[in-house]
Amino acid sequence: MKTDQLFIGLILIFGLLAACTSNETAVNESAAANVGDTGDGWQDVISDYVTFRVPNAWQITAVDPGMGSVLAEWHLGIPGVESDQNIAFFTVQFADLQPDDVVAEYELLIGDEPGMKWVRRGEGYTSYDYYTAGTTGTQAAGAGSFGLHVTVPADDPDLEPVLDMVAASILFNQ
Repeated sequence: MKTDQLFIGLILIFGLLAACTSNETAVNESAAANVGDTGDGWQDVISDYVTFRVPNAWQITAVDPGMGSVLAEWHLGIPGVESDQNIAFFTVQFADLQPDDVVAEYELLIGDEPGMKWVRRGEGYTSYDYYTAGTTGTQAAGAGSFGLHVTVPADDPDLEPVLDMVAASILFNQ
């Protein structure tokens, strides 16, 4: 768990440093994102900056960005997951994300932008991370990266393909 906490800590530290050195303040215009059941077992989440889909069973909630996140952030509310589970824009630059506990990595497109999927593992945890730099529009608004991050106590072969589908549904609106 220490490496996972270190990775999240680095994101937060980079975010705080960027926030402290920036003359601009990012505004959470997406806090009141629209969430709606699509009738196919999934719900759409639509905000000013991003649209994505999650299973209806998830109790997704918008949270105020902070501690390194900007523009918009959501707690995913995945049943049975007690640890980290969010999707957000971050101030830390995508190029600066260098997790050291990666056991598998895959290049993929997130919202038509190049990104990475990292499966990270350490003592007592597995993390599934999907990150991209976002778009020029989101970068101009203060976001250096966008990511989907979920940590569970062990590999979860049922959850991983669902997270793959969530990541594949991401579309940037700006």
